[in-house]
Amino acid sequence: MVELRDVDLNLLVAFDALMAERSVTRAAHRLCIGQSAMSSTLTRLRKLFDDPLLIRDGRELVATPYAESLVKPVSEVLDGVAAILAGRTEFDPTRAERTFAVTASDYTMITFITPLLAQLEQEAPGVRLWVSPPGDDYEVRLRRGQLDLLLIPREVLVSYRDFPHQLLFQDRFVCAVDADNDSVGDSISLEEFSLLPYLATSCGHAKRNSTCSASPATPRSPLRSASLHSCCEGPAESPSSTSASHGFCPTRPHFGSSSRRCPYSRSTN
Repeated sequence: MVELRDVDLNLLVAFDALMAERSVTRAAHRLCIGQSAMSSTLTRLRKLFDDPLLIRDGRELVATPYAESLVKPVSEVLDGVAAILAGRTEFDPTRAERTFAVTASDYTMITFITPLLAQLEQEAPGVRLWVSPPGDDYEVRLRRGQLDLLLIPREVLVSYRDFPHQLLFQDRFVCAVDADNDSVGDSISLEEFSLLPYLATSCGHAKRNSTCSASPATPRSPLRSASLHSCCEGPAESPSSTSASHGFCPTRPHFGSSSRRCPYSRSTN
């Protein structure tokens, strides 16, 4: 097997010229080199591919079947290299064939990514998304170029100004309360919220739940989860409450929960 590091890739440029001209003389003129140099290059190409590539038939050179099979892939490789060297080109979603690495929470998956997928199917059928939940390293991955898109509240990523960013939408938090929880009426005070057990969510390396970081009290939190979906669903035997984004709660009425205004001011961007 030939190792790429041992190959002079300029040979592919010469191969492309030889296949286009079917003449050593014309190929040499095309690349602005001497005929003897092109003859030596053809010898190296034959050794590289272990094939005659061009066979003399009278006064002309005829390509072998193997050489003909290489014409298109070699041309595509050279076009790709030329495009890289030419710099970035304008992104055309209708023709793009690419997978984007995205980090997003389950809330964002439901409220943003799911509608986006339907739009991509129509406008960018070759675009695919590889979505992963926020972990401890999402900022590092973003800095290293391992993430194309991070969908996260600005409050969570303190250094968001270091990156190109755009505000996509705003939402506010509400308290999702177990429908069978008789201890909570039509509203809930900060004191009541602080005394009731509740489910906490965290996002990435923030290591703080989405509620008590904004509350002066210290609520009881017997369960922490990285999934807002699981918090809204909640354990059936626990009459708990949780804080969730307003845009998320109405999409899951079968969870057996109802929403209340949060007893503290909190929104997410």
